Amino acid sequence: MGNIVTRFTERFGCKHPFACAGMAFAGTTDLALAVCRGGGVGAIGVGLMPAEQLRAMIHEMRKQTTAPFNVNLITFFDNDAQIRVCAEERVPVVSFHWGHPSREHIKLLRDAGVSVWVAAARAPPWCNPRRESPRGLACLRSGRNRICIRCSMNEHA
Repeated sequence: MGNIVTRFTERFGCKHPFACAGMAFAGTTDLALAVCRGGGVGAIGVGLMPAEQLRAMIHEMRKQTTAPFNVNLITFFDNDAQIRVCAEERVPVVSFHWGHPSREHIKLLRDAGVSVWVAAARAPPWCNPRRESPRGLACLRSGRNRICIRCSMNEHA
């Protein structure tokens, strides 16, 4: 099967417009690598993983693929150290579930060139799933959640 070209595939450099769900406690490097090898954006779920263990996982991913991947975090956990590792390592994407990250964390990641995805049951009022918002976000509906993808790395929240 050939490439499917969309704004998503062009933005993230993947073959197919598919992103693996984060699954914070079940998204392993093996699963992420399989999705990357299949042409999508793989996801590693880190849950309560210590920051240095996350750094090792990121290095392992990079040893085995050049494809984009996503580090998935649950927003209401204290994940400051994990977020800082993601910014230092300049991972392609960090996704947050069950709430919105702080403006400080969004700025830190975006300043490092990291794309920020947010999935929450309630999207901010400016998040419209039918169009790109004025804040450089593309919002998609996924079941009961809306996924707001921060598309512009140069714009700050």
